[in-house]
Amino acid sequence: MLLTRSVTRQMSELCDPVRNIGWWVDDAGDFRPYRVSANDHPRAGYFGEGDPFPRGGPEARIALRRLGMVRVERTGAGLGVEWDIQNAEPGALRAVLRSLGSEGSGGRVDLTFRYGGWAKESYTSPLAAARRIEELKEYRGETPKTMIAYEAHGLDDLDGAKPLLKAAHDRWKASTAGRLEHFDSPFRAVTPYTLMLSESNAPGSLFYRSIGQKAHMVSYLGKEWARDVIGTLSTHGHSDIEFEQVVSEPYFEAIRTGKPHYGHVRALFAVDEAEPDWVSYQRLILPYDAANGEKAVSIMVVPDQDVSIPFLRPDKVDGFDG
Repeated sequence: MLLTRSVTRQMSELCDPVRNIGWWVDDAGDFRPYRVSANDHPRAGYFGEGDPFPRGGPEARIALRRLGMVRVERTGAGLGVEWDIQNAEPGALRAVLRSLGSEGSGGRVDLTFRYGGWAKESYTSPLAAARRIEELKEYRGETPKTMIAYEAHGLDDLDGAKPLLKAAHDRWKASTAGRLEHFDSPFRAVTPYTLMLSESNAPGSLFYRSIGQKAHMVSYLGKEWARDVIGTLSTHGHSDIEFEQVVSEPYFEAIRTGKPHYGHVRALFAVDEAEPDWVSYQRLILPYDAANGEKAVSIMVVPDQDVSIPFLRPDKVDGFDG
């Protein structure tokens, strides 16, 4: 089914909250519309029935991987594009790239793509998103490689770090080492975003001491996990033991030296082995003495798609480990 002029026009009207629309783009470049969610607007039926391949289900996996289709959805700020790098049909991607260059298609574009795992990136304009899609096309047909990598940065680099990390470092400096957990400590203002580990009675092993409700890990593993994991060994707090063993190496260095550690991390995080996620973030590790005298670290993570470890950039050396 070719796009009609009317439906094409709807694609550029990104700020209209009434038009609740997504498209599956096939190998012929045809956009097949569907309603993203229930909508009783009188004209809603014109834009198609509900999603034939609901996100996260087996039908969506068939559409993305076997049929090579691309999903495009309108979001509150612009567009979302989802595809499988290995399997997306070239004709579908070409059609999406043309639509990103169409008149009026402004706003943010969120890219969700699969390359051995799911990655998410956001771009402030369709042009920037189109350039990224063109880059990623170069990896079609390549066997995905895994990566668990971190790169240390000097504390001087905190000037360019995420504001939350800079605030945490300032509050850590304003708190004496033995009072970080006290109710009147300046650091208390940022503890909802931190994950705290301590050596407990086994030097050389770290245990979950506390997890802030807004800590980034909670967004992946959930509030029940955050509640139940307290007191368990940090390297066995979730199913991806290899990930935790690699990224935790600087924790021990911070405890040994008593100095903060700032760095970047990019890795394939396989909590769900069938559908792992690519994660990338800035991280600040702050050593301290817990209230009971144990050596401990407070870890704060802020997502950042532009960390210093390249990812699927043809003009750079990716930080793969094999």
